[in-house]
Amino acid sequence: MPNRAAARLMRGREMNKIFREIAAIWLDKNYRFRRASIELVSGSSGLSKEMVALGIDVTFKRIMNGDSFLPAYTKSLKGAVFAIIGGIIPAVTVEAVLACLSEKRPLILKPPSIEPHFGRIFVESVLHEYHELSAVLKCLPIASNDSLSIKNAVDTCDTIVVYGDDSTIEKVRLISTGKNFLPNGNMASFGFIDSEALSRERIDETATLAAYDVAMYDQQGCLSPHAYFVEADYKTASAFAKKLFEKLESLENRVPIGRIPADRQFLLRKFIEDWRLKSLMDKRIRMFQRKDSVTNSVILDPSPETYLSPNFRVVLVKPVVSVPEMLRSLLPFQKRIKGLSTTSSPARLENAIKSCDFLSPEIITGHGDLQYY
Repeated sequence: MPNRAAARLMRGREMNKIFREIAAIWLDKNYRFRRASIELVSGSSGLSKEMVALGIDVTFKRIMNGDSFLPAYTKSLKGAVFAIIGGIIPAVTVEAVLACLSEKRPLILKPPSIEPHFGRIFVESVLHEYHELSAVLKCLPIASNDSLSIKNAVDTCDTIVVYGDDSTIEKVRLISTGKNFLPNGNMASFGFIDSEALSRERIDETATLAAYDVAMYDQQGCLSPHAYFVEADYKTASAFAKKLFEKLESLENRVPIGRIPADRQFLLRKFIEDWRLKSLMDKRIRMFQRKDSVTNSVILDPSPETYLSPNFRVVLVKPVVSVPEMLRSLLPFQKRIKGLSTTSSPARLENAIKSCDFLSPEIITGHGDLQYY
């Protein structure tokens, strides 16, 4: 239970101020916890140091700007919380910690085994600045196969938040009977670009923002688009695909792509080779890429089928006539859609989404929002 000092610090009226203070120190490029995290996270996650630094900046700038940053499950938290974090995205850890502080819930945080450093460092930094929170915030840096420690943590908490694939979620679910169980599975996002955003005056900016969204965390986050649906004819869609490739290449010079694990390299090369074969059989399919690289690849595909990208800055561009046409293409992924970014007015997509029974308007985000995420 929180001690008196921690309880005072966690009063709702003070938390937003504390969040901004935390964000401000993490935006200081000389802050020792930030510098340590960039070095260690890059080494364990494979992300370039430039990408880790960019991810930290956009996460904490969003908090400083007062934008909404708390996860959807925040109001569902009850009692003490055990959060099992997955993946390599620092923002997920930040959200989990701040969600519990916002709701005045004690938290035990288990960092992901694949990238254990940021969670440990972030919690350590928060406790360094606000030592009173040591009564309500703890980091449990254990391996994912340490079943006994995980079960003990589950037993001591009321709410279990878990990020991961279906197998991970199911394993934790089985030992969380009677708990407030909040799973967050692997998800995918897409984008819709309306005809106005593809005008001669706007196409360059539209492609620049699209490139940011694709490149963020080397496309390994749930909000990076796997495909862009463009409200355009084939010629305009082709021009956008070419422009998007150019912007990805330009971004590579400032924020290099990170290390790609061997197993993912195999899947990535197979994906590209399959599309090369398809392009030989269907001349409407065009591929924009460097000859010596499979990353930063943009594939123009006018077929009605939609495919998930293997990540690492590979994205499809698909011309469509209307929003309903796009929604029909997304039907196979209905249970996995995290976000749908758009250059159009949100109301336009909301009205179309309300007419179908497998998506919620809550998935709609702004085009280019990931540079602020």
